[in-house]
Amino acid sequence: MNKTILQGRLTKDPEMSASSEGLVISKFTLAFDRYVKGQNESNFIDCVAFGKTAELIAKMQKGKGLIVESELAQDRWQDAQGNNKSKVKLVVQRISYPLQDKRTETRQEDVAF
Repeated sequence: MNKTILQGRLTKDPEMSASSEGLVISKFTLAFDRYVKGQNESNFIDCVAFGKTAELIAKMQKGKGLIVESELAQDRWQDAQGNNKSKVKLVVQRISYPLQDKRTETRQEDVAF
């Protein structure tokens, strides 16, 4: 099973593009907090979304709170010097918005790509 649920904030406005087949792609970075030995530590992870989910994310702005349901994926490549490199990212399948207060319900966008 490969499933990740993460709540964070957009670090900048998402970048939207389209594949050669016309599939909408949104790339963005989520900032999230992790507590280590009683200290708050900020972390960042790159994310990518496709289709309707990507279209929704592309409308969001820096600082927007977001909950993503996703899969972990690892990109691998060789740099110009022949060194092997890799990077982990989240491939987003569903999004929802965090609760703003107790009276607000979480809104979910259940969109498959």
